[in-house]
Amino acid sequence: MRPSVGRSKTGSRVGAAVAASVAAMALTVTAAHGAVAEPRPDEDIKVNATVAALIEAYAINSYELMDLQMVAAQNDLSLEQAIARFAWNDEFAALVADVREQFPDDFAGAAINEDGNPWIAFNADVPAAARALINTPAVPLDSVDIDLRTGTGFTELVLQEEIETLHFALLEQPGIVDLITSFDDETLTFEVVASVDGALRRTRTALAAQALGAEAQARIPGSSLEFNVVVNTELVHTENSSAHYGGELITQCTSGFATRDTSSTAGTRGMVTAGHCPNTQSDDGANLPFVRGHEGTHGDFQLHRGSQALSNRFYAGSATATEVNPRSVTAVGSPTVGQSLCRNGRSTQANCQQVRRVNVCAMGVCNMVQMGEHRSAGGDSGGPIYWSNTAFGVHMGMHYDPVWPASRELFSRADRMPQAIQAHVATN
Repeated sequence: MRPSVGRSKTGSRVGAAVAASVAAMALTVTAAHGAVAEPRPDEDIKVNATVAALIEAYAINSYELMDLQMVAAQNDLSLEQAIARFAWNDEFAALVADVREQFPDDFAGAAINEDGNPWIAFNADVPAAARALINTPAVPLDSVDIDLRTGTGFTELVLQEEIETLHFALLEQPGIVDLITSFDDETLTFEVVASVDGALRRTRTALAAQALGAEAQARIPGSSLEFNVVVNTELVHTENSSAHYGGELITQCTSGFATRDTSSTAGTRGMVTAGHCPNTQSDDGANLPFVRGHEGTHGDFQLHRGSQALSNRFYAGSATATEVNPRSVTAVGSPTVGQSLCRNGRSTQANCQQVRRVNVCAMGVCNMVQMGEHRSAGGDSGGPIYWSNTAFGVHMGMHYDPVWPASRELFSRADRMPQAIQAHVATN
């Protein structure tokens, strides 16, 4: 059961009326695109009666339906299977964001596990008010069982602090040339991968990691440390390449989302991309003046102004093109492990996959989100991470992981932008 979390799925609704007119027809999506009018993909989406019934039951809007179709195609699933597994993920993430915000001294973490089962964990017992929030029924989580875990002995805030403390302490060790630090919520394991400048550094670095890791483990009951050392290996690789929308091709990178300075609905407008991209950027020949950047504890961001009108719309892209399928941003989300999200970029276009880790540190940046695989390429940096009309972040690049498939994508969280660059994703 789930609560109402002040978030609605926007866009054109597709339901029983569509089913009546297009029963037994296969799903196709050919959303209009361009810079003049907001597309109405419901005019181009055709579904059979079974899918239409699921759309109505899960309150799926047209834009989310496009994302679900892409997820189904990429994962060899039927559309019905994709809806059952992923259509409620963003609502669960919104619920988790509410619990995190309202109960910071109790909330310990949350995820959707590999079997598609969601859980929320707490430092001690579940506060009565939190239980009431979680148990308030609303579509589509009213039919999803959420496992409530208790007695972790730590909060997410403490865990985030320990990850960053361990990461930056290790980064100061002699011979470290690249470093990744994260935490596995299921096994309670601090996972560290370090690249050193020579074989002689291996033992010394491992001993330092054990000592520093012991301090972190003392504050996270039941945790352990897994440490991997490689020699002269690039672990973190950024992916820049030698009215404005998000998801557009800009100089060497991709734009993320339009921004506003004061709040999501007020203040001077701008545009965000990845912090490691060159400061000099343009879009279709129009200069995008650099304002400020951040590559640190809140992620990898860069803020620009525009010489043309800046809109809250962004290109969601397709499997073959970048600047297609524009949408309006109506909300900003906080990612949850196991949730499916999509990315659009200049080089690899649109692609969807699941979140694997949150609270990841990679060299000098922290609070990054790790995805399941590396499917991006040079030029995708800064591209929008989204689901339906909700903005979740901007793409940074990839990092090495000793666990198959050996490299994974990273993105910066949109909800960290106010701390990082004093700007918010625009929703109007």
